[in-house]
Amino acid sequence: MNYHLYFDDLHHDVLSVDIRDLPISRQRIFIDGTSTTKQFFDVDDQNSYQELINGNFQEFILFIASVIENLVYLAETLTRKVVVHLKGKQPASIVMQNYIATLDILIKLNYRTTDLIYICLNSHKNFLEKYLPTINAYRNSYIHGYNVKLGVNGSEYILDTPLSPIHANSLESRVDLFALAVLENMRVIIPEFLVAITETVKMGHFVPA
Repeated sequence: MNYHLYFDDLHHDVLSVDIRDLPISRQRIFIDGTSTTKQFFDVDDQNSYQELINGNFQEFILFIASVIENLVYLAETLTRKVVVHLKGKQPASIVMQNYIATLDILIKLNYRTTDLIYICLNSHKNFLEKYLPTINAYRNSYIHGYNVKLGVNGSEYILDTPLSPIHANSLESRVDLFALAVLENMRVIIPEFLVAITETVKMGHFVPA
């Protein structure tokens, strides 16, 4: 809902160099079964529009980062065989990048076999390696309060200092294209990951990590 209202019809000109199309109005209707939700905004000032996009991009990143974190936490909870931690202290959930790296190491050491969870994550390796660094970096900036991680480059509104392998001022760093790529990939990853977790538990494969 956040993406479709604010980013799938982003007005780069108004955000950057040309305010002649102000005011901007957007309305979206979301239908889920018998439930209908209408959302809209109407702005007549460039600064207000920028703040609107900045704030909702922050919400978008925090939500996506939370989903990814919970996928890791779910995998750790359901498939970890042994947990070692200090008395009275719960182990911290690791981020997805570290989780994938841990799985790679365990498989190389023959301590863990290639399973459905690993296969699922590995099939999305290109997306995860490309987008997770920026998602995590922005998430860490955002959790401390409102932060602006977007800016103007010529006639486009883009991510400010994204992390490699996404290059600053590239097409991939355009805020709407970045958000679309994240959304489309997460739509595929989430159900596949949940199937992998479910099947792993059904088969009784309670594996380390």
